[in-house]
Amino acid sequence: MRHTGWDGHFPLGETLSAQLVQPERLPSWLSEDDVAFYTAELQASGFRGGLNWYRNIDRLPGLLACLWAPPSTSRRCTSAASTT
Repeated sequence: MRHTGWDGHFPLGETLSAQLVQPERLPSWLSEDDVAFYTAELQASGFRGGLNWYRNIDRLPGLLACLWAPPSTSRRCTSAASTT
C-alpha cells in the first residue's frame, strides 16, 4: 500500500535532495581522505541500494516481520543427556 502525503521522514513539502547540505568544514571525525574514499566507492558501485531502502520503506515492516518475532517461550531440550 502506497501512502500519499507527508510520511514523517522529512519536513512537510521537502524531499531527500533538499536535506543534503555541503558543510563549510568537515567534522573532526571525518577527513578529506575519508570523503575521497567514500566518493570513489559510491562512484564505482552507486547508491541504488540505499535509495531503494527508503523507496520501499512502506513495505519493510511486512518483509522483515519474521526477523522481529519475539523469542519463543516454550521449553526446549538443551541437552541430549538426561540428568535424572
